[in-house]
Parts: sequence; C-alpha cells; structure tokens
Amino acid sequence: MSDKTLKVKSWHKSQGDFVIIGEADFDKDAHTLFGDKKPTAKEQKALDEQAAAELLTATKAKLSEKGVTFEEAATQAELQTLLDAAE
Repeated sequence: MSDKTLKVKSWHKSQGDFVIIGEADFDKDAHTLFGDKKPTAKEQKALDEQAAAELLTATKAKLSEKGVTFEEAATQAELQTLLDAAE
C-alpha cells in the first residue's frame, strides 16, 4: 500500500480548491491534478506527511470512541492493529 498522495481539483465547492487523495485512487478520467503539474519532491513529501498525520489522528479518535487505550507514541500500524481487533 502506498502512502503517496496527490492534490486534485475538487469536484464540489464545499471541498475548497483541492482535495488530497491517495495516489492509487487517482483516475485520470475522473480527476485533474490541482495546478496541472506534478508536485515537487518537497511538495509531495509535505502532502504525504499531512495525509499520514490526518490518518493517525483519525485512527486515534476511532480508538478513543471505542474506549480502546493506546500509547500516544504508537505507530499507525500498531494503532490500526488495535482498531482492527476492536471492530
């Protein structure tokens, strides 16, 4: 599974100017790259880090909702294992 993300033009005004999607979810027939340019390595790294941070936050929130305790410094993989076991 790739953690790479892309910035694409939004398809609804409620989404703002762009939406961040997984690189594997990109469909050239359905999506248009935001700015029609491939992000630089630095931009791509920032997007990937932002997506990873958002996923980590969302996973922690789901675990907390389910009453599952976890170490704050746990990795995404460790948290996902806990979440999978709780569902």
